[in-house]
Amino acid sequence: MMLAFVGMGLCGQEGISLRGLRIARGSDWIYAEHYTSLLPELDLRRLEELVGKPVKLVDRKTLEEEPEEILERAGRGKVTLLVPGDSMVATTHVDLRLRAERRGIPTLVVPSPSILSAAPGLTGLQSYKFGRSATIPFRDTPSRVPYETLEENAKRGLHTLLLLDLRAEEGRYMLAGEGMEIMLELEERMGRGVFTRDTLVVVLARAGCSDERVRAGRVRVLLGEDFGPPPHSLVVPGRLHFLEEEALRVIGGAEL
Repeated sequence: MMLAFVGMGLCGQEGISLRGLRIARGSDWIYAEHYTSLLPELDLRRLEELVGKPVKLVDRKTLEEEPEEILERAGRGKVTLLVPGDSMVATTHVDLRLRAERRGIPTLVVPSPSILSAAPGLTGLQSYKFGRSATIPFRDTPSRVPYETLEENAKRGLHTLLLLDLRAEEGRYMLAGEGMEIMLELEERMGRGVFTRDTLVVVLARAGCSDERVRAGRVRVLLGEDFGPPPHSLVVPGRLHFLEEEALRVIGGAEL
């Protein structure tokens, strides 16, 4: 018996590691979820061909409220749950792992790239200079957290990764332009000069995919650009080393 959590990386089935693929192929049942993040290049048929078994898609309710089928099967065989990005970034996966362990079911975690680990490399910014990250929620669930997080990181000269809200069950994925607009609206209310039209920002669109886009510039410039389909995320740089400045020019096309 076993419950394995295998990360699929940033885009789709090709992001699964060789170890993760081996474990999935050796499982009796395979599940996959795609509500914690969007995998733009995921093809269920290709995924099933890759692992050699049927893959059952599960939603948030199944994993958080009704995981009994998964746990029951893991108690008498080998189950793999395929997860977008890294296998343990979302708390819902941690919760399911703890439920299994409490039942005496051994668990296995196979990490994979996520936007948290990929953003520094893709932007050319130094990974150890990133502070706390935050999610910009849709307007119907307003929060000051992304603004306050950016403010705290900026005071320390740290870079800030701002994730953009998504509601997979509704087919809603926030784009970079909306995220910047919401941050500007927060600036209007908070008024502390944390995120203005002159703020330097980096847009990551479809990070790690075949058509990824990395674009750096001032908010006033990037607001009018079309970055294509989701997923998108934002990075607001802190104090820049000269190599980071050069990376934003060369990789992101920034005019500093």
